[in-house]
Amino acid sequence: MSKLQALEEKVQVMPSMIRSTIALLDHMLSLNEALFERELYDDSEREEISQALNAMRMRVEGYLATSIALETRINGIFKLVRLLGIIVFVRRLILDEGLKRHDPAHTNHDC
Repeated sequence: MSKLQALEEKVQVMPSMIRSTIALLDHMLSLNEALFERELYDDSEREEISQALNAMRMRVEGYLATSIALETRINGIFKLVRLLGIIVFVRRLILDEGLKRHDPAHTNHDC
């Protein structure tokens, strides 16, 4: 359970880090256009840089989707573990009560 919690802590910060990376890539795309407009390089250089940045952005968006899916799965596992704990607890209560009914030491002799 502690390993799952450690993984959850690592995964929880990933979407915000990845969103920051996407924002940075978007800013770099804007800068690329601005530098082209100032004629600091030609259209082929602008296009090459733009394609590379867009390819990186697509990859990072995939990482974002994956990290969100992983976070959802981990949360689902935690819910299942909690539910299992409740089921085990209730089952033990039921078994303990059943044993008490059949144990002569716990029978009521006052009747």
